[in-house]
Amino acid sequence: MTLLPGRTLLERLAGERGARPRATGDSRTALRDSILRNVQDLLSVRLGNAAAQTDLGMPPPGELLRDHPACVPRVQAIIAACIARYEPRLTAVRVTHLPQDDTLAIRFQIVAQYADASRAPVSFSTSVDQDGQIACTV
Repeated sequence: MTLLPGRTLLERLAGERGARPRATGDSRTALRDSILRNVQDLLSVRLGNAAAQTDLGMPPPGELLRDHPACVPRVQAIIAACIARYEPRLTAVRVTHLPQDDTLAIRFQIVAQYADASRAPVSFSTSVDQDGQIACTV
């Protein structure tokens, strides 16, 4: 089986047998989309729910957003640490709060670099709502 760069193990296992790597532009888009899905999955896991990695994920929403807006720096740090530790395809991860009028959600901009030779920049928007639901978008 040929390893396709940028895809997670589960994506490779679920993929078609004999699939060929796409052209560079398509590969970069596929890599970004794969990373986006993984970041959303990482941030959607509740801290302590993964038996093999008890430090994986985010604290419960009630604990996380209890002192909004004072919690913003803590949430930024948790998101940055989780991505830095569990998404090896990214490096130089920075999380910035995006102020908004909606008090029912907190929005962040995640800016990083691909950990490949290109070191190309990549960014995502992430929001955490009052129920602790995470949404990641390009």
